[in-house]
Amino acid sequence: MGIPAVVFDIGGVLEITGEMTFSREWESKLGLSPGEIGRRLADVWAGGTVARISEDDVHRAIGDELGLAGAQVELMMSQMWTEYLGVANDELIEYVRGLRPRYRTGILSNSFVGAREREQEAYGFPALVDDLVYSHEVGMTKPDPRIYQLTCARLGAAPEETIFVDDLDANVTGALDAGLHAVRYRDNADDRRDRGCCLVHRGGQRKPKPCQVRVNAVTAVWKPRSVQCVSVPRATMSAPRAAHRRAASISVAKTPADTPAA
Repeated sequence: MGIPAVVFDIGGVLEITGEMTFSREWESKLGLSPGEIGRRLADVWAGGTVARISEDDVHRAIGDELGLAGAQVELMMSQMWTEYLGVANDELIEYVRGLRPRYRTGILSNSFVGAREREQEAYGFPALVDDLVYSHEVGMTKPDPRIYQLTCARLGAAPEETIFVDDLDANVTGALDAGLHAVRYRDNADDRRDRGCCLVHRGGQRKPKPCQVRVNAVTAVWKPRSVQCVSVPRATMSAPRAAHRRAASISVAKTPADTPAA
């Protein structure tokens, strides 16, 4: 069976994102203890991720919880969005753009209310792929198996016909559990030979079928028994993206750098 669909995450994959520091800066401005904003706004960040509240609700809640005037809330959220959006992973974005029409392409993102409009303006993601699934629009997040199933259904592809690319172990594992092929994207590296991603499977669990995939200027045949992987340390994240990010480790084998091209 072929692979007609390829789906990509946004934060840490199509966007290069670093540490979000806006909360600490505002805690310092407001004389709050470290982590206080995260604690006070935990329900706000969570609600904005799964379609429970609107952007106006977010702004009102921040003003109420932190005692900020409207202009201060706007300034704080402007800083949050700048950090949330990061910068474009231009090389990977151009690769994704070139996948169509050979493949149906999609984006699946654990997002925050308002992300679609801002990412459209900054990066044009809705025009980049055939379909874009945002958690804040569908009311569920990775690694819930239903969101992977929804993504496949909207692309008209079965899970076993779909490759999913994400930078988090939990989301890759969730995709595997939902029946997709899963590629763990690590990061861009300075040296071209070190650029890539890895196909992940867990011992004792269903192993993905061999497939061909090109990610970030590396074309390779990814096989369960032979996987090329590049591990690059990631920056620490904080709300609202941090609600979905947790560290984990995996063990993989490496293939030679000259793996046959597709």
